Amino acid sequence: MMYLLCILDEIRNPYALSLVCIVIGFIGDETTIPIMHKKYLELKGIYPDENYEQGPLLALAELRARFYQVSE
Repeated sequence: MMYLLCILDEIRNPYALSLVCIVIGFIGDETTIPIMHKKYLELKGIYPDENYEQGPLLALAELRARFYQVSE
């Protein structure tokens, strides 16, 4: 997982970046939450007419489900 975080800023294809964020959401720890939030805002800002921000958003949802008790 650390390798994915190390290369995250080197990934230039937004689709690939979005997919890597999803993977990080499933295997990452709590320290990846701010990173995924940053990537969400970054992709949302650069590609407002696309859905690339959905990868980091899904990662954040998965991290929330894994590390925080969610009552509904």
